[in-house]
Amino acid sequence: MSEFGDVEQLKAVFAKFANPVKIKVRYDDSELGQGIYEFRQKFGKLTDKLVWEEEKAEGIPGMELFRHDGSPTGVTYHAVPGGHELQSFVLALYNTAGPGQEVPDDVRSGLEAIDGKHNIQVMMTMTCSMCPEAVTAAQRLAILSDNITAEIFDVIRFQDIIDRYNIKAVPCIVIDDEHVTFGKKNISEMLALVQNAK
Repeated sequence: MSEFGDVEQLKAVFAKFANPVKIKVRYDDSELGQGIYEFRQKFGKLTDKLVWEEEKAEGIPGMELFRHDGSPTGVTYHAVPGGHELQSFVLALYNTAGPGQEVPDDVRSGLEAIDGKHNIQVMMTMTCSMCPEAVTAAQRLAILSDNITAEIFDVIRFQDIIDRYNIKAVPCIVIDDEHVTFGKKNISEMLALVQNAK
């Protein structure tokens, strides 16, 4: 068993990818930046279905996901995937590559009716068992809609974010920098938060 769990199971998921996924790695000399860079080095050896680009971070270090044609998914991971969050990261890759997870028809129709641009920030920790559902829901919405972006933060690395939103528990979900919600959310509940953000 590797640090990424069952490697054969991961390879089985990668084998289902309809297309490669491009990951832009932005790193610096910070603990997070170096952790992301090291993750890329190790995780990248598991499959040739991921195309990596590396550049020095001008802002917060992270990994941004792009489709095979170069179009952005709107998903950025400010974290080193591990623990409970490794699976949600792999799901984001699978949903980007296609065919992706099934989505209820009412979610698809709701996304088509979204007006304007919205940003979802999910603050999580690697040991939180309720966080992956919220993370996966936010990522899925962003991948499906050009009007939504999703940023995932390993919040213990961001004291400024903890202070800004007075975070006492995770997952903490922030829509458009102002609407703050706590607790596990599925994709329909996450969509409702976006729809109600006026």
